Amino acid sequence: MDQLEAQARQAVIDAQDLGALRSVGAETLWQDWALRHRAELNSELARIRLRREHAVARLARSFGKRDALGRLQQEAESRALRKHRAAEEAALAIGSAVAVGRSGSDLLTGDLGDQDVGDCSW
Repeated sequence: MDQLEAQARQAVIDAQDLGALRSVGAETLWQDWALRHRAELNSELARIRLRREHAVARLARSFGKRDALGRLQQEAESRALRKHRAAEEAALAIGSAVAVGRSGSDLLTGDLGDQDVGDCSW
């Protein structure tokens, strides 16, 4: 835009030097062309800015989705890890109960019967 304005100013200066061109309307033609060209450039600039604004909005939505998906994935992995650890602990507890003569079902129900936990005959 600045370049176009500089060219328009230079054209006015040149036209002043060329009195013969004024008589045929060349200066008026040039000014009309410059105004039309400036309007076209402004329209194109507005279209480009609108496309940019839409692209920025799409990018923001995409980033938000990616961020939310990452958090959901981390939460799912944490839940799966906790479940896995709980299952391992339960398996170890059952294994320990079997080693001292208890059944896995006794351990899960909490039924220790008459046997004292410290009463182990090996």
